[in-house]
Amino acid sequence: MRKASTSALLAVLIVLAPLAAPAGPLLTNAGAAGDSVVQSAMDAALSRGRQAVAKRDFIAAERHYREAIKGAPESPRPLLALADSARVQGKADQSKAWLDKALGLAPRDVEVLRAVARWHFAMGQHVLAETHWRAALQVDGRHTGALVDLADFEFNVRGDTAAAAALYGRALEVNPSLAGARYALGVMQQRRNQLEPALKNLREAARLSPGNALPWVAVAQVQRQRGDRDKALQAYAEALKAQPAYYPARLERGHLLLARDPAKALADFEQAVVSQPGSAEARVAAGMAQQLLSRPDAALASYRVALRIDPTNVIALNNAAWLASEHKELLDSAQRWATEALRLAPGEPAIEGTLAWVLHRRGDSARAIAMLRAQLQTATRPRAESHYLLARVHADRSEREAARAALREALRIGGDFPQAEEAGALLRRLEGG
Repeated sequence: MRKASTSALLAVLIVLAPLAAPAGPLLTNAGAAGDSVVQSAMDAALSRGRQAVAKRDFIAAERHYREAIKGAPESPRPLLALADSARVQGKADQSKAWLDKALGLAPRDVEVLRAVARWHFAMGQHVLAETHWRAALQVDGRHTGALVDLADFEFNVRGDTAAAAALYGRALEVNPSLAGARYALGVMQQRRNQLEPALKNLREAARLSPGNALPWVAVAQVQRQRGDRDKALQAYAEALKAQPAYYPARLERGHLLLARDPAKALADFEQAVVSQPGSAEARVAAGMAQQLLSRPDAALASYRVALRIDPTNVIALNNAAWLASEHKELLDSAQRWATEALRLAPGEPAIEGTLAWVLHRRGDSARAIAMLRAQLQTATRPRAESHYLLARVHADRSEREAARAALREALRIGGDFPQAEEAGALLRRLEGG
């Protein structure tokens, strides 16, 4: 069985704000009672429009948004709402047309500038997006939304963590309770290996957003980076307390548990499958746990489902080939899977070993021995597993001396490889005979 990597899948993504988040107060002075009534009527119409969009009743939504325009023709907010409705419908050009009207009406409104920036960003027009975000900050340098938008851009697109950290820091100076900014800052500090400040910001982000598992997952990742397995498990438990079905927490905790407690790991992987039945990775992880629990048939079933989802998953191909080699009726599939795995990961010793073993099981032992010897001759470092596999092939062919020599070499390289116990038992049996 190939020992698969158990590193976490979760990639950090700082999500940009929705394209047309309801705008804040207008940058105009309104204080008269009549203005307040107009604003209230507009807000009511916008609210009805948003409810219609949620129901995907776009005709009704447009009617309500146009009603809002009539009630407050000087406000860009109904135009932003119409732009968002068009975006939800996949009408990018129509969305941009409404945004242009809003920009013409209120060229120095921060929310309009942010919405236009996000449209350009979604279209891949990063220079124009940045231009409008910076224009928003020229209007109001303390606007936390614009600061976070631009920080997200610096972090995700430019990869400039220093610039992003400075912008998140400015936003937090204005409002220390911005959970998203706290989270992002903690993630960047983690990437810089500033683990203690990262933990402080991530824990604060978790405190500020108690129903959100994401900060706790990040805390767990920092604890793993620090080498503190127990605290990482505690953080995953907090993440799952916040969101019991949160897929990344289930998957990552399962991988952390896999070597020491495959039964608990399998329980997490099975929950991950329930959360995301279309995930090949969760099926592969379940298969690895099932193998460790000596449930080969269940493991092979998991790998086969994974391959239906993702035929290029190398771990599923390799492990399925190894397990299928134990079934005469599946040897054709085993060779096909192992060959494909090696095509996708050429030169990978574990996969070469699997293909060699499949060939041996099919009766082509000479070719299997040639493959394994060629691998051992060209290897940059000694590999005990390959010597053990070679010994198994020789032993099956009753070539006792060659098998003993390969086993002694495997055990000389190191006694901590996965099949070390079996290698020792086989050597004793061969020597005793």
